[in-house]
Amino acid sequence: GVVERRLRESRYVACDEYTIADMAIVPWLRAPERQGVNIDEYPALKKWRDAILERPAVQRAVQVLADRRRATMSDEQRKNLFGDAQYAKR
Repeated sequence: GVVERRLRESRYVACDEYTIADMAIVPWLRAPERQGVNIDEYPALKKWRDAILERPAVQRAVQVLADRRRATMSDEQRKNLFGDAQYAKR
């Protein structure tokens, strides 16, 4: 609701120019349903989000993320990232 109210007044979150604030917030809104949010209830936010996601640089970044998610991890990498090794004292 806070961002919705802000975007009713401004083209972007921090000011009338695209800034790091927009870049930092948009990943949280790529799939709002995962957070139990119906984006259709926030029309200004939805318009802003859709415009940001149409930016060529954002599309490239999303593709890089998708490619990295598809990359295979070794068993050791997976253990270090998701297993008990991440909690081990060093």
